[in-house]
Amino acid sequence: MRSIRVINTQNTDTAGSDYQRLHYMDNLRALAMLLGVVFHAALAYGPLMQNIWFTASGEYHWGFDFVGWFSHLFRMPLFFLIAGYFALMLLEKRGVLGFLKHRSLRILLPLLLFLPFLAWLVGVIISWAIANVEQLSPVMTFIKMMFNLPKPPESPFSFMHLWFLYYLYLFIILVALLYQLKVFSWRFWSRCLYPPVLLLFFPLLMAIGLFQVSAPHPAPEQVIPQWWALLFYGMFFFLGGLMQQKRNTLISWQPYKYLLLLVSVAIFIYFYSTLPKVIDPQVAMLMGVVGNMSWDHFPVALAEAVVAMYMTVFCLLLGQRWLNRSNRYLKLWTDASYWIYLIHIPILFWLQFYLLDSEWGMMSQFVISCSVTLAMGLLSYVVLVRSTPLGWLLNGKKEKAPPLAIL
Repeated sequence: MRSIRVINTQNTDTAGSDYQRLHYMDNLRALAMLLGVVFHAALAYGPLMQNIWFTASGEYHWGFDFVGWFSHLFRMPLFFLIAGYFALMLLEKRGVLGFLKHRSLRILLPLLLFLPFLAWLVGVIISWAIANVEQLSPVMTFIKMMFNLPKPPESPFSFMHLWFLYYLYLFIILVALLYQLKVFSWRFWSRCLYPPVLLLFFPLLMAIGLFQVSAPHPAPEQVIPQWWALLFYGMFFFLGGLMQQKRNTLISWQPYKYLLLLVSVAIFIYFYSTLPKVIDPQVAMLMGVVGNMSWDHFPVALAEAVVAMYMTVFCLLLGQRWLNRSNRYLKLWTDASYWIYLIHIPILFWLQFYLLDSEWGMMSQFVISCSVTLAMGLLSYVVLVRSTPLGWLLNGKKEKAPPLAIL
């Protein structure tokens, strides 16, 4: 997850010295992860998930859904595109075997280590909430009733929020195969980065996958990979690899970045208007299950794909313009972002369960849950992770850093 130095043997995003650190890519990747904390916190205070989210507060406002789901459409696509960019860079640097070993340590091993621990910890926190929280959410009230049965049903297996590691590793294996077959060296791919292709053809392909699932598209937490998720997120990963091969792709796009933002917001307003006011629990059980959708759903799926594509490009352009720098405080957050995302769900759930019985308003609860979760994640990284074997596993071994105040 650390920054990578690029030998300037071909055109790069910014001309300059022999070595260039892609600070804006690192910073954007960290922001994409940290936005996951904000998104999951916002679900408790938007109307859409009130019937099915564990920590739904009962008090809600449409603004939380609007901002949360808007960011959700491009947050993970942005992450996968950047991951694809760095994947091709690592392949060129380490070769296929070295690449697979490196990615197995950074991605597969954390998935295997953290998934059982986090599943157990979330279970403990849910049990605590059932025993101690009076104003439980609808889904928690249902779970409490199930707990009281003589033989409670077993929960289905879920990758929870770690599904992104599962899919990321699948893409790692696939891109290593494609690289070995020299697929990325085909001249044909350079045409795919032309603006008309990038902004028109790619969203159409992505919409084919999104057409098969409900909107907003769910997290693909199942063990069996969902083909719509492989197509949707895989195209962003592949696109990142193509951009690494032609690193000056974004230069000519800077004057149009705010047009991409305006178009994305306008299309998202249409998309948001098609969503139900609240998701029915029975409908939620079918989310992510591939089925026969009416053709009336295709414009909705296309709207999702367009916002995801346009906002991902916008974030890259904005990051290239404003985030292509680093200092020790930014570096701390970029290093800690992986750890924070891995462990944020149990912290966030515990906080929001505790706040359910408080008299704080929903905006205060949202701010508290976000800020305390981020603070606890950062503090635990500095104290327990940063200079330990766990920190080396997540970010690579680093030189011992000087004392750093995180105030």
